Amino acid sequence: METKDLEQRRKAVLAQVYENLANVEKKLQSEGYVVAGYGGNTYYGYVGEGNGFQGAALTPVTSRPVIFNSRKAAERVASDGTYRNGGGDVIALEVVEAATYFRTVYDSIKEGIKLMEDVFSK
Repeated sequence: METKDLEQRRKAVLAQVYENLANVEKKLQSEGYVVAGYGGNTYYGYVGEGNGFQGAALTPVTSRPVIFNSRKAAERVASDGTYRNGGGDVIALEVVEAATYFRTVYDSIKEGIKLMEDVFSK
């Protein structure tokens, strides 16, 4: 019985990740700019002040970043302050085209799916 429950949870997790992948895929042709950057080995996107975990302005590999219409507006946010992740790493923010950002997120999700499928198959 426990094995069946575990298998159902695995399927539910994968279904949720595939749904997120499909949502990001729809955004691969997005126009505009996103503020994003790496802190340690994690890629963060700007979601707006108070909109992330515990009110953070950044969220790891998010499919819902703020998309700015102008590069100048995104640059103002990117240069607005210094952010750190939970491990204390400085998150170096930059302005990227929205399509480029979503391609990075898409590729990251695909890598995660491959890893999950490998782990789940064992």
